[in-house]
Amino acid sequence: MGSKNLKAVVVHGEGEVSLADPSAFKAANAKYRDAFKAKTRDNPPPLRTHGTAITVVGTQSHGVFPTRNFQQGTFEGWESIYGETLTKKYLVRAKPCFSCPIACGRVTRIPDGPFQARAKGRNTRRSTPWDRTAA
Repeated sequence: MGSKNLKAVVVHGEGEVSLADPSAFKAANAKYRDAFKAKTRDNPPPLRTHGTAITVVGTQSHGVFPTRNFQQGTFEGWESIYGETLTKKYLVRAKPCFSCPIACGRVTRIPDGPFQARAKGRNTRRSTPWDRTAA
């Protein structure tokens, strides 16, 4: 499709796309989700342990950490927003999206300081550490 200069496919409608066999789909989904959970129980993926902020070290070390509106590739204070740091300081518990075995979403608590009044927050995978590095 790329050779035809196709940029996108748009589908518009209000109907539902039904599954050919909903019970088989649910069974396959449960099988793979349970297998993933079993294999990662003793050694969880970093996204589950620290959320999306775990990606800070990789992007920083490769010089592609989006900083100051993507004008720079590194951030001088990256250690303070790194996944392990945020987990130690603020994590209450993980909060997965529905049926997601990775659970990179975070429920956090700010224990002190000027933002303490905002006691709990939810950060999902759609909110990344570089959202906060535009200054």
